[in-house]
Amino acid sequence: MLKVIIVEKDTNFSNNIHEILNLHKFDIREVNRIDAVEAEIVEFMPDLLIVSVNWDFKSSGIDLVKKFRKGYNIPVLLINDFYTQVDDSIDLSKISNSEAINKPFKTRDFLAAIDRLLNKK
Repeated sequence: MLKVIIVEKDTNFSNNIHEILNLHKFDIREVNRIDAVEAEIVEFMPDLLIVSVNWDFKSSGIDLVKKFRKGYNIPVLLINDFYTQVDDSIDLSKISNSEAINKPFKTRDFLAAIDRLLNKK
C-alpha cells in the first residue's frame, strides 16, 4: 500500500482528497499545520506528498518543499489555487520530482498526476 501525506490547511479540502485516495487504497495521513510536516515525514516515510502551495504570508508549500528537499526526494504533487497560478508558476517548475495541478481539478486529472509522479520512481 502506497503511503501519502496530504499537507493542506483547508480541512474540508484535505478530507475530500483523503476520500478519493482512500477509494484507491492509499495509506493516508493529513497534516494541517506546516510546522508538523517534517516530523510526520520522518515517522510515516511517505511515497508521495500532496502539498497546498498557499498557506499564509509567512510560509508557502513551495518554501516547505524546498526546505525538506535537502534531506528527502519524495515526489510532490503541488496543489495551486486558481488565483495564484501565474504568480507561482515559475517557482513550481523549478522544483524537482514534482508536478503541479490547479484548483479546481477533475478527479481523473488528480489521479493521473499522482500516477505520473509515482511511475517516475
